[in-house]
Amino acid sequence: MELLAHYDFAILGDHPAGLWAARQALALGKKVLIVPDGVAPPAIRIPKRVMLDFGLDGQGPADRALDPIQILTPARRFRIGVTRSDLEREYEFQFGSKATQGTMPRELFRGLVHLAGASDPGPADLPDWDAWIARVLDLVLIDRNVASLTGKMIRILLDSGAHVAKPGQLQRIFVDRKALAGIQLSGHSRMISTRAGFVCGPFERFRAIMTEFCPPVSESVGWQFEMRLTCAPEAVPGGAGSRMLYVEESAPILEILQDTPGDFLLRTTLPLQEFTLDRAYQRRLCERMVAVLGRFIPDLEYNLKSLFPDFRDPEKTEQSTLPSLYPYSNCLQIPVERRIQGPVSISWFQSPMERLFVASEESDPRIGTIGAYRAVVRAFEFLAKKEPVTGPTVPALEQDFR
Repeated sequence: MELLAHYDFAILGDHPAGLWAARQALALGKKVLIVPDGVAPPAIRIPKRVMLDFGLDGQGPADRALDPIQILTPARRFRIGVTRSDLEREYEFQFGSKATQGTMPRELFRGLVHLAGASDPGPADLPDWDAWIARVLDLVLIDRNVASLTGKMIRILLDSGAHVAKPGQLQRIFVDRKALAGIQLSGHSRMISTRAGFVCGPFERFRAIMTEFCPPVSESVGWQFEMRLTCAPEAVPGGAGSRMLYVEESAPILEILQDTPGDFLLRTTLPLQEFTLDRAYQRRLCERMVAVLGRFIPDLEYNLKSLFPDFRDPEKTEQSTLPSLYPYSNCLQIPVERRIQGPVSISWFQSPMERLFVASEESDPRIGTIGAYRAVVRAFEFLAKKEPVTGPTVPALEQDFR
């Protein structure tokens, strides 16, 4: 495939929101170049509408859309189904009354906000809690083989006429007077000009190769800490799901993912502060995470097969295991893939550079994953006002993300 000297759209990265933007641009008859970065996130949430647009509904790897997610609290266990009526029935079963604004318990609210992919825990009461529930129930969780899913999407886009560069080929982003001008790929001496572009990954990674200074669109507010645990499958209660959230007042949310019966990944978000890098603190955190799981698995201590990191040997854990797993002596060393972003300004979908948009979770960190897809719609609306477009009306899709 011979690359052109000019494209209407350049998709920088392979976040599914950016690939969806490519699909919409192709539907408008535009020339599209995709430059994958080859860095797949460990998990991602995708709107069902996007899966349908790619013809992948029900075909995505590890499609958990039909698997109820559980929100665990010290007092209750909520099963979050795939429709609004499922949630309403569960609430009525738990409390004997219908859910209304102001009656939703704080723990369930926090769990719903987290499921929607937001970077903050959310307030105790949300005026638009109906919208939050709609977002949660419209998302498909892909928590393994994300690269396989994006690979399928890229092949579909290739068949639709997109041009695709090799992963990691992006060398430079040319900016002229705070406006996107083009990009340079390895092996190509000349600039490839583009009318508009989408940054589809951690913005910092792309900001470092811009030819003009660009302020950040978000800042790191936390980072992900995780451990693995294996116990005897027969010890796991029958009601334990593949994905559970433990929500407790004044404590970080703990994600409990079960790949196969008895094989657990425990994950939580820590503040981006130096004390979280202390090995003794991390060991105590591991102990708490296992203790939480022990509340729902009877006799976990006697059915435990393996832990990683294994906090039961404090000297080994603090001197060897934890330093090799999380080798950070200060917060600046934590890689961007482990960080949780928060907003710097209300730039949302529009980066500080004209005609360069952000189609990732950083598009609007307050609403998380869904913000990446809304950013695509807003970007097309912005471009439509600047220059008339022909073909299907893409902005009409906005109603699917309200």
